[in-house]
Amino acid sequence: MKLGAKSAEEDPAGVHGEYQFVSDPAVYLIAGDRDGDTLEIEESNDGTHITGN
Repeated sequence: MKLGAKSAEEDPAGVHGEYQFVSDPAVYLIAGDRDGDTLEIEESNDGTHITGN
């Protein structure tokens, strides 16, 4: 998994990244927000439709 902060101009509380299972060639995109100690993220397998949160 790769996870990092979005740029301050883009979204100061935002995070984005991707992950992939060793046994699966698909790459899942993730994006979300930090709210204090809470991290809420959503995943997408195509960059458009949400497939999990």
